Amino acid sequence: TIYVKTTVPDGASVKCTISGTNCNYTKTENSTGAELEFSTTITNPRLWNGTLDPYLYNVKLEIYYDDELYHSYERPYGLRFYEYVINDTEKVGTAQSPYTGFLLNGQPYLLRGVCVHDDLAGKANALNDADYTQEFNIITELGCNFMRLAHYPHPKEVYDKCDQLGIIVQTEAPWV
Repeated sequence: TIYVKTTVPDGASVKCTISGTNCNYTKTENSTGAELEFSTTITNPRLWNGTLDPYLYNVKLEIYYDDELYHSYERPYGLRFYEYVINDTEKVGTAQSPYTGFLLNGQPYLLRGVCVHDDLAGKANALNDADYTQEFNIITELGCNFMRLAHYPHPKEVYDKCDQLGIIVQTEAPWV
């Protein structure tokens, strides 16, 4: 189930569209200034499956005043589940699965990746679009499906690109 909540001023109408495999949801609500909630349940969703299939649904909100579009916000949205399994056969016995590691959508998924600590000469972490494009070209050329983002807030576009490419991200709580 996908839930979308928003609050907009009284007098507006909000149209929510969620689209993708097995999902074609559209609903419009008139605002009274209170929180609006939209939700839909996708039966048999297509899961975001790393580099094997980085499928993303699309969530779009449109705000209208007097039937004219005032603002629009669109966001890709992946559905997946993951867990990290540590099976210590000395402690749990041999009946436990011998697999230890990362599971994506219930399947073993070997993580191969790099730590991204932007430190280009003369730029530190003040990178532009061309710098990020070059970094992602290197990361995909290496066959990575995992990135650790270090120390400081990284731009939203980095996370978006990882979603699009199927790269799993571990990020530190920014401390710089």
